[in-house]
Amino acid sequence: MKIGLIAPFEGVHRSLGYEILGAVRLAVQQQNAAGGVAGYGIELAALNDDGVPATAARQVAALAADPGVVAIIGPWQMETAQAAAPALQAAGLAAIIPAPLPDADLALAPNAYRLFAGDDALAQALLTAIPTGARLETRGAAVAWSSRLTILLPTPDPAATTVIVLTGDAEDVARQLTISPCVGTMTSCLAGPSAGEPLVTARTGDAANGLLWVTSLTRPACDGQAADFCQAYQTATGAAPGAYAALAYDAAAVLFAAIEASAQPQRVDVLATLGSIVRQGVSGIIRFSAQRSWEAAPARLYRGGDLLEFP
Repeated sequence: MKIGLIAPFEGVHRSLGYEILGAVRLAVQQQNAAGGVAGYGIELAALNDDGVPATAARQVAALAADPGVVAIIGPWQMETAQAAAPALQAAGLAAIIPAPLPDADLALAPNAYRLFAGDDALAQALLTAIPTGARLETRGAAVAWSSRLTILLPTPDPAATTVIVLTGDAEDVARQLTISPCVGTMTSCLAGPSAGEPLVTARTGDAANGLLWVTSLTRPACDGQAADFCQAYQTATGAAPGAYAALAYDAAAVLFAAIEASAQPQRVDVLATLGSIVRQGVSGIIRFSAQRSWEAAPARLYRGGDLLEFP
């Protein structure tokens, strides 16, 4: 029996993909060492999407063609997840998507379960960091969370400060920061979850220091409840686990629980069971709402890699 993984293992997003891969491999190894799932050993079928939407959709079809694959984890970026969602539905494969897949796309993909906060939660978190009366200047095409933020924002004061909102993917955010670094007040530049990808920091360095961004990702508490995971990941990969590794590990554990609870470890049974799983993961408690989204998913604000709290 196999689970599929779609992530970027080559190209500019390679480091992201390999952080994820290390965590899912670890989860599979640990599960098999404990006797497998429902009496079956688990194999991992990991396919590269290069961070390219069209490629992500093709990789869904490739995994669907393998009858041993019962469910998928991924894709991991908003744009690749949007492209893959229709293909997932056509394939009849259950998928855990740890990405900010917009609400509208999630609604059209009944096989997909979003392991991330939704549009409103992301926008509400950013709203807490915007000064009263501020005006938004959006750089990039409007996306679901930025459109929601615009709706939630009170009527701006023409004399108030301007807050820049970067809406693109990781490459777009890095490009914008290179052209015009975020400097000044804490809320001078805002961005969505793509700003948390390793590529942004690698390309921009100090230019991103003023950027405030929102995500559901959280670094594991290696000195607390995630200590065992952190030690095992470090031993397996030679690196400390990041936030993507933590969420990948949790996604795999949720899939294993769904397979174990299924009447038969087949695609249709796993899909029927996935929505009822409740599990304490290293990223928090995971359960899915009726809309197939992570219930009470965190929407946290970061600046320069540091977690922030606003009143």
